[in-house]
Amino acid sequence: MLWRIRETQPIEAVHAARVPLGSRIRLVGREPILLAFTFLALIFGLIYMQGIVTLPLDMLRHGLGPADYGLASAANGIVIVLVTIQLSKVIARRQPFGAMALAAIFLGAGFGLNAWAASLPAYVLAVIVWTVGEIIGAAVAPTIIAELAPVELRGLYQGIFGSAFGLSFFIGPLLGSWVFDRYSPDSLWLGCAVLGGLLALAYMSLSEAARRRLARR
Repeated sequence: MLWRIRETQPIEAVHAARVPLGSRIRLVGREPILLAFTFLALIFGLIYMQGIVTLPLDMLRHGLGPADYGLASAANGIVIVLVTIQLSKVIARRQPFGAMALAAIFLGAGFGLNAWAASLPAYVLAVIVWTVGEIIGAAVAPTIIAELAPVELRGLYQGIFGSAFGLSFFIGPLLGSWVFDRYSPDSLWLGCAVLGGLLALAYMSLSEAARRRLARR
């Protein structure tokens, strides 16, 4: 890598490396679209995390054990391997925020289907649906961040965006298991579906603001 590949770091990034981190973070604080998109990433992650903690609990109450959960989880990986490239080509032709809205709909609908799932095939179907949302979101979200960020702040923007998704890995299990125990599993799954729909509307509402923001660059 050092000897055979030429340097690709933009000169702007070289200069930005000399700017104190605090100053760069203050610049980010003046980017409301970035902050809003990061908050939506947190919500997206809260829904997604239910597939790791509360989904196996829900399957257990229907008499399905760890092996069944393993099979359902395997559907996630299989779909990712089989359709990511093809789906990415299709999504590349769509408006990015519209694609994120579609990702939120698939994610919310997939977890919402768990409210009616009582057998392994039904859970596998739900996993397939929300995996489509996962694939779309994973392909499009970093691209939006890269487009919004000045070239010298792309790393910082991506780091802030990634930290929001990482925070969901902490909050998601706590919030999801609380709803699961305090109210009911169906309340959790239907709540995920509603949250996915609201998330889609929020992405669409950001679209025009982002377009104006990029036009001013």
